Amino acid sequence: LQHNEAVTLSHKLKKKQSKKQFEFSTKMPVRQISVQEQERTSSSAVNLDGSIIQGDASSKRRSSGEIPPLKDSLKFPIQDSSSSPFIPDGLTSSVYGTDNPPEDWCDVGLLIPHEALRREMAAMVDSVSALKKDYDDSVDDWRILYFAEWYVDIFSEAVHSHHENEETIYFPWIQTKASMPEKKMAKDHGELIEMINNIKAVCDFIITKEGKGCSNDIEKLQQQTPIFEKHMLEHLKEEEEMVPPLLRENFTQEEEDKCLQKILKREGLSG
Repeated sequence: LQHNEAVTLSHKLKKKQSKKQFEFSTKMPVRQISVQEQERTSSSAVNLDGSIIQGDASSKRRSSGEIPPLKDSLKFPIQDSSSSPFIPDGLTSSVYGTDNPPEDWCDVGLLIPHEALRREMAAMVDSVSALKKDYDDSVDDWRILYFAEWYVDIFSEAVHSHHENEETIYFPWIQTKASMPEKKMAKDHGELIEMINNIKAVCDFIITKEGKGCSNDIEKLQQQTPIFEKHMLEHLKEEEEMVPPLLRENFTQEEEDKCLQKILKREGLSG
């Protein structure tokens, strides 16, 4: 559920992309670092806002065909005089930021995949908000159609996969040594899945109509997507507050690496 799951999530979000691009992109930005930067840091740097700076951890993947252990792929260059080894600029998390940067692998465990989900949710709400209920079927039907296809084929699948990895692998692993506290405020996975499926039902109907005559469906999306985002943000926040102390008190990073390998195999990747 760390750097490698974020890459897996990005892959899921891209692999079924429609031929026409919608209003937003699901691609995580990547830039190459210079030779001087590679000499300065012996590892791959990953911005916690989701962008990946390719260094020799990615080279290890290319040369060996394997995903390196998390302790190799999550080494971050220290910025300025900060005591945190991570780059918190641009985080969407309400738990971590420049004033409260993540300190170690325990903090990052859920943060990186959660960042990807938060960004996609923001894009979802912005895109739905931009849809016009009085649109011209002959001109703008593709907009609502491709949003619906993106939601059904990409976003809902990615969220379901993330929840299933937590429920069937990650959280049961934590419970081998620690008790998971009951959620105080946020919706649980079951309630969130119901919201996701309700939005999916609207999108399925839009697809059957090929994006035509969907004014009422757009109104439903504009009502439902902000509510889902609100509850999902609360859910992610609570997990980011709850899980790191359990990891820090009960597990080593090597132990979590083994758990992560199970998740990667479930996603069809060789770890």
